[in-house]
Amino acid sequence: MRSSTDSSPNRGTSIRFGNLINDSADVGMLAGLHGASGPIRQADGLADVPYDNTERPCVQGRQVSVNPVGAKIDNILKSKRINGWNLFWLVTAPISLVMLLTMVRVDLSSAENVSSMIQLSVRIAVPWLFVAFAASSLQVVFPGSFSRWLLRNRKVIGLCFAAAMGWQLFFILWLVGAFLIVKSIS
Repeated sequence: MRSSTDSSPNRGTSIRFGNLINDSADVGMLAGLHGASGPIRQADGLADVPYDNTERPCVQGRQVSVNPVGAKIDNILKSKRINGWNLFWLVTAPISLVMLLTMVRVDLSSAENVSSMIQLSVRIAVPWLFVAFAASSLQVVFPGSFSRWLLRNRKVIGLCFAAAMGWQLFFILWLVGAFLIVKSIS
């Protein structure tokens, strides 16, 4: 999404992030205060981040060097391996493996052990809920590649929480089933 091009040599084109500031002096002033590390915040939204004709960030017409480490991290965070459903399987497979290995090790015939499995499933699941809820706040407080990645994948992270809580449901049903079997025998 490009906004209108300014023909002045001190200011190239800009990428539109929200409400436009039409006065180039205001853009330059805000860009100078904030730098080129991220979007410029206004009370009513985001302003333009100036770019020159080579598509590199600039402040008042001067190019700013792009951090190669940051670009590498951006490429990693944009890869399909850690986004979308691949992220879901990448998170839920180890969670399920831990739960299955712990189930094999623990005697599930006693209520105390089943209760400990319920506690373990909650302890594994709750951090994913915190991350899913905090994603939008982290983007505002710490704008950057990682917080954008969290924001982009917050629905998948919420599904990871739900999958981990599915183990809690399984163990609750296990406990209820065991109680009903014991009650029917006596």
